[in-house]
Amino acid sequence: MPKIILNIEDRIFLSAKELFYEKGYEQANMKEIAKRADLAVGTLYNYFPNKNELYFSVLEKSWNGTFEKLDQLQDNILSEKERLRSSIALIYEEVVDRKCMGVQVRKVKDLTGNTSIKNIEKKILCNTKAIFKNIKIKKQFENDEHMLEKLVYSLLINLTMLVDYYPEDKSKNIEYLYNGIVGFFE
Repeated sequence: MPKIILNIEDRIFLSAKELFYEKGYEQANMKEIAKRADLAVGTLYNYFPNKNELYFSVLEKSWNGTFEKLDQLQDNILSEKERLRSSIALIYEEVVDRKCMGVQVRKVKDLTGNTSIKNIEKKILCNTKAIFKNIKIKKQFENDEHMLEKLVYSLLINLTMLVDYYPEDKSKNIEYLYNGIVGFFE
């Protein structure tokens, strides 16, 4: 009779997340993830055919948690600009918690052309754009049909650089990000 393993998917997710956060994509391997989850490597491969798919699953699931928190924040009774500041702070905290996981994707040759990562990027773009939905763009930027995408990319790239280079300046970093974006809105 096969061994029944409780909460196997949760164990895999938590073990993979910890190792990807600690070591990064390239240094983590399926054998270590299985060991940390207290599973046989073959069992892990029954759930995820390779490290790429497991990485994408962890990345997507962690961002989904961020999106849920952002959705709740958008329903909050705050001024638009205060909601924007709170959203930026939330994204900042979440990126710090996941140790900038996802930024590595651009650096790892095996991952850059993958359809899964393109879908995750599209989802991040779409969900992050939602934090700007009720804020009116200044007239001088209205004709740029890609302005919101540019703001999202600018926010995420600058955020990860600030976390990387100035990790001790959290509140200053958040204020910098907010001021860099709020200037595009009325």
